[in-house]
Amino acid sequence: MQRHNGRPILAVSASTPAGLTCTLPASVTFGSSPQTATLSCSATTAGQYTVTVTGTDGTLSHTTASILFHVVDFTIASGAVSPTQILVGASGTSTITVTAINGLTGTVNLAVSASTPAGLTCTLPASVTFGTSPQTATLSCSAATAGDYTVIVTGTDGTLSHMTATILFHVTDFTLTSSPSSISYTAPNTGTSTISANALNGFTGSISLAVTSVVPAGCTATISPASVTLPTPNAATLTAGCTGAVSFSVTITGTSGTLTRTVIVAVSPGGQDFSISASAVTPSQILAGASGTSTITVTSIGSFTGTVNLSVSASTPTGLLCGLTPTSVTFGTSPQTSTLSCSAATAGDYTVTVTGTSGGLTHTTSAILFHVVDFTISASAPAAAPADGTTTASSTVTVTGLNGFAGAVTLSATALAPLVCSVTPSSVTLPPSPQTSTVSCKSTSAGTFSVAITATSGSLSHSATATFNFNDFTISPSAAVTVNCTPGVTCTTPISASSVNGFAGSVSLTTSPSAGLTATLGKSVLVLSSGFDSTTLSLSAAANGDYTVTVTGTSGLLSHTTAVITLHVTTPDFTITASPASFTISVGGTGTSTITITPINGFSGTVSLTATVNPSTGLTASLSPTSIMMSGSSTLTVMGSLNGTYIVTVTGTSGTITHSTNVNVTVSGAQVSAPAFGQSNWKQRLQLSKNNFQQQWRFGLQNTDPSTTVYAQVQINVVDGAGFVPFTLTSSVITLAPNQLLTNLILTKTFTNADIGRSFSFQMVILWGTSPTSLTQQSTAAIGFVRTSGSFTILA
Repeated sequence: MQRHNGRPILAVSASTPAGLTCTLPASVTFGSSPQTATLSCSATTAGQYTVTVTGTDGTLSHTTASILFHVVDFTIASGAVSPTQILVGASGTSTITVTAINGLTGTVNLAVSASTPAGLTCTLPASVTFGTSPQTATLSCSAATAGDYTVIVTGTDGTLSHMTATILFHVTDFTLTSSPSSISYTAPNTGTSTISANALNGFTGSISLAVTSVVPAGCTATISPASVTLPTPNAATLTAGCTGAVSFSVTITGTSGTLTRTVIVAVSPGGQDFSISASAVTPSQILAGASGTSTITVTSIGSFTGTVNLSVSASTPTGLLCGLTPTSVTFGTSPQTSTLSCSAATAGDYTVTVTGTSGGLTHTTSAILFHVVDFTISASAPAAAPADGTTTASSTVTVTGLNGFAGAVTLSATALAPLVCSVTPSSVTLPPSPQTSTVSCKSTSAGTFSVAITATSGSLSHSATATFNFNDFTISPSAAVTVNCTPGVTCTTPISASSVNGFAGSVSLTTSPSAGLTATLGKSVLVLSSGFDSTTLSLSAAANGDYTVTVTGTSGLLSHTTAVITLHVTTPDFTITASPASFTISVGGTGTSTITITPINGFSGTVSLTATVNPSTGLTASLSPTSIMMSGSSTLTVMGSLNGTYIVTVTGTSGTITHSTNVNVTVSGAQVSAPAFGQSNWKQRLQLSKNNFQQQWRFGLQNTDPSTTVYAQVQINVVDGAGFVPFTLTSSVITLAPNQLLTNLILTKTFTNADIGRSFSFQMVILWGTSPTSLTQQSTAAIGFVRTSGSFTILA
């Protein structure tokens, strides 16, 4: 033996029996032990095959024991088709046998091919499974047409696949024919026709024949013989006829097993016939939607008897709807008639024919003309008109004939209040075409109105709609107005007019003033081309009183008047009042009263104020301000130096008008020194986030009088950057003993983020007196450098 680098050489023997084909690696090489190699074998024929494998390395040689390969297979075959002649529509079957070879187990899948030629429909179980062998499956096939069809069944198991031989399905059929195809007889005799059975694709067998249609009374129809056998004999005789001239049809049915075939033979009397005709249509002019009629006359020829069925053709052009009454006639007497009634929704000339049928006899009328007419109606858009109840707007109504319409058409108009309409003329006659009429309407109210116009002729009715627009205007004021004025002065009020529903004309204005009133319009004509215009009514009267006037606007027949305008003439005046009208102060003290000027009757002048004191010594008085425009207030400040009762007269003067009011002041007791501020502080840059959003004023009060207890209230008046007083802080009433100093008194104001960036200034004032209920004196005195006014800015 040879050594090939420690590589044993492998060889497989020939199989016993022959037929096994094997492959094996040529050698193995030892690096490690053991080493393996794969022996792969196959055979095309089932059987028990053995081989051995020999390994050689130099002089060393060893052989395996016999190796057995168990090869399995199956066969597939088809049985003869049963029956050998398959009738059309019936099924034939073949048994498919699958046989295991050499112990094959498992499932074989089955499939049937498409037929040649196409047309065979087959069913087959999807598979067979070996428990025992052989296994069978039934192939069932049918066809709707006679012919020889072939299929193949294939069995598959994994890589194994086998097919049957070609399987033939022989499908047969037969037909029935008649010669002649119709029988003509002379009553009361009969006629004959030969009925033949014809094989398709080699059909053989017996065919039963029978008359299966209804035979009219007085008629006969027989078939003899009652059966035929293919291929021969294949003919039978149909004998049919009637005692009278009657046309009918005979159905012969042939049956063989599941197969049924028929043939129809028309039977009619020879030399007997009928004719059919149509009368002229009435009326000659048919209104659309109405019906026209024609009489259909059927006449017997040669003593023809029996029934004639009638039918009407589709119209040319389409659109005519027709009916026959009755739809058949039966001869007892001749002629017989039926009524043809037709209608169409659209004007036009339509033609139809009527056909009569009796057995094999058929006749048709000539074309029957239906002349259908109609008309149309249209209405023009009327121009706008004023809603004065007299002026009319008109629409032209046009009636047009279609397809030669001739006749009278009645016209009417339907309108809701406030429209009043008329139609002139109320009817038109066509031809000639078109014809026109006029619809005229008037209205007392502005608006857009639809008028339905209806045209009627017999059963025909058509409508059109015309839209009428009526316009108007309104004048203002529409509600009563009062104008306040003074004698001899001219006062004004606006007068305006507005379009309603597109009014675009001019409105002339006139006035109707009462006695003593002068009324003048800025312009006497308002132009509403843009829908609105206005002017000014100037009014004046020389004496006090109430005067009235109305303004009337006119455009053509349209007229509207304003509501009553009242000029209220009064002389302007004012009143003067004091609050409080009396109070008490201490000697050396001060007190105030508010003087208020209130205008009356449109007063708009300036009132000059003066103050006089009676008696003139012991009390001084001053006013701030000393004049007031129209309305407002002034502060009267008094200071008493001597005990006593004083009357301060404040006089207001404006031109020739003078009014006064008195203030009673009582001065009592010894002179009391006014209290003063002994402390004040606040945050000039107020940071809201660090101060809980609050500004605090800390202040102290000093009673500077050594012997009198005083009562005080601190008021802080704050002004913003725009000069307004957004708020005032007022303390409670504080009691101060003689020479007493109170400190760290607090007034607080809360702000919000909305106030950030605002700046404020303020003034601190002491309201005081010797009674806690009469703090009529004021003091802004301060001790040392204490400030009683200042400013601050709010920061975030």
